[in-house]
Amino acid sequence: MKPIPARHSVLPSPLFVAALLALVILSLPVAPGATWDGQRLGPEEIADLAGDLPARRGERDRFGRRIEQALEREPVSPRGVPAVRVDLAYGKHPRNVLDLWAVEAEPAAPLAVFLHGGGFQRGDKALLRDSRLLDQLLDAGISVAAVNYRFSHQHPEGVAGSLRDIARAVQFLRHQAEELGIDPARFAAFGGSAGGAAALWLAFYEELADARSDDPVARQSTRMRCVGAMATPSTLDLLQWPGILGIDEQDLERAARSFGIANLAELRTAESASLRAKLDIAAWMSPGDPPFFVRNNDPGGVPRAVDAMAHHPNHARVLLQRAAEVGVEAIVFAPAIGIEPRSGEDLVAFFTRHLFADGNDQATRACGRTNTVANGVATCIRESVRTAAES
Repeated sequence: MKPIPARHSVLPSPLFVAALLALVILSLPVAPGATWDGQRLGPEEIADLAGDLPARRGERDRFGRRIEQALEREPVSPRGVPAVRVDLAYGKHPRNVLDLWAVEAEPAAPLAVFLHGGGFQRGDKALLRDSRLLDQLLDAGISVAAVNYRFSHQHPEGVAGSLRDIARAVQFLRHQAEELGIDPARFAAFGGSAGGAAALWLAFYEELADARSDDPVARQSTRMRCVGAMATPSTLDLLQWPGILGIDEQDLERAARSFGIANLAELRTAESASLRAKLDIAAWMSPGDPPFFVRNNDPGGVPRAVDAMAHHPNHARVLLQRAAEVGVEAIVFAPAIGIEPRSGEDLVAFFTRHLFADGNDQATRACGRTNTVANGVATCIRESVRTAAES
């Protein structure tokens, strides 16, 4: 049975009850087009974080150019906050490196781990440097690590090897938490496309800590407090995509080739079945797993392009249905197929609510600082807490 991550106990004090009641406000309807302090990411920024597979010859390669541009930039946020660690190695491969933006706090700040997209075949941690999301997380008091990992063709285990690299990066960060000034008990992960799938895999897959290992890094937990995914698949088991997306065998074969798989027969071997089970993200979700946030903005219908298959809103529906089955909290947006929660909670507010969910000031911190969550919501929560304290 999959170990359930340890959680901090929270006493049911009036303060805490007031915070929960106030958070109900987040479920009120939001006017069409409304935003929460400008935090919602636009389609282009989501596309930049999610990425896509390498373009076919002769096609325009927007994401390829974005990677090149990102690599030319210094490791600073859009508002000029520099990373405190750059290319910090967590493994032996040249791509086993990460950047860290640290928030000075007492006690130590929580950490959000960014995992880039690119179909596990390309992409880079530098893509975060031009994202508003980086500054918004820092404003919320959350440190941020951006992680590179081996591409699937660089590891003998393929995509599973890429995921193992990511898990190792999380363990390394926990092992170095005191030196880096981050709280090892409050980790989140997020990304788009392949990065979103990796974040969800971390949330739902079995604990990878090896308590008997001689390696102190390997003894660290891989569990998350919460995760977020944009333009994400619900499973990396491609044989499930026809049932989810309505695609035919020919489309499926094109998808398989895009991921470096020669033909569908290769997917249907006994050896492949074991690997596909490890990559079946939604199937790993079970009671006690951390809450997750998903936004899949792509149009509905039967997709033809491979990127559209991976980012389809039907994947969001699969994740939402599975979460309902096992009792895991999920905030899921897939507007094209009518899935749009009435709350206006975005990724930063979601992370803030869960990463600051304990402590005496849990009620106000659960909704984040006023510059990262709509002022009206934050004010309402603070007022609810004040009223409860006075009563």
